[in-house]
Amino acid sequence: MGSDDRLVYQCLITFVARQDLAANWERERDEMKHLQNIKGEMDRVNLEIQNAERDYDLNHAAELKYGTLIQLQKQLQEAETALEAQVRLLRSCLKLQCPEQPAELECMAPSSSCRSSCARRRPSSRRRS
Repeated sequence: MGSDDRLVYQCLITFVARQDLAANWERERDEMKHLQNIKGEMDRVNLEIQNAERDYDLNHAAELKYGTLIQLQKQLQEAETALEAQVRLLRSCLKLQCPEQPAELECMAPSSSCRSSCARRRPSSRRRS
């Protein structure tokens, strides 16, 4: 492989790594938006519970408190777990990146979780004599 071919190959690897990091970042951002939506819905339900209790509509307040709010809390817990997993995946990709490249350019981790996300491994960096 000539030096021009090696440079093109490295540029291609860098381009693919950037796309992988961007995709991971997009998934993390989507998870955070989902988390915010659930928290907003929980706030809305809590206000509705307070209004129902103030109006002595205790059946409606109980339905919201012990039905809807419980479901939202479960959804929130699941979303937080998914977000934590996404953050761990992105951090592992960044930590295990190639030492010659800045973290934002490389995501070639040997771990199976990152490999499944990145779907590529960087070739061996050994130089031939």
